[in-house]
Amino acid sequence: RLQAFRVASLAPEGREGIFLALLSLKGLITTIPSNAFNGLLNAAFNPNCEVCRDKLGHFCDTPSAVDNHATCVSPKIVCAGRGFSPALTAANLSSLHCPASCRECTGWKGEPRLMWLVVLLTSVSS
Repeated sequence: RLQAFRVASLAPEGREGIFLALLSLKGLITTIPSNAFNGLLNAAFNPNCEVCRDKLGHFCDTPSAVDNHATCVSPKIVCAGRGFSPALTAANLSSLHCPASCRECTGWKGEPRLMWLVVLLTSVSS
């Protein structure tokens, strides 16, 4: 911000607003592509684990006994049946593991190190 004031002092009198608008134009232009790139990187290297979450996106992270079965539940929904991981149900509560993150979700695979390598190489190259 302090740099913007110094730059504004270089502007012709009466044109400071245009000068500052042009100064911030780079940030406006780069925001949309960088957010899109962030989404693509997350989708490719850090995918969502939908089989361990309910429809609202909450993790099925609480063990519960439902209809004589041990099942993981979210704050809103019982996470059992179609669309959910079979690992979210068990014969008893002591053998049930309810994931609180995608990393704990059975079958989920992410590549965070590769993603950060791509971010590093992109940063160095720009």
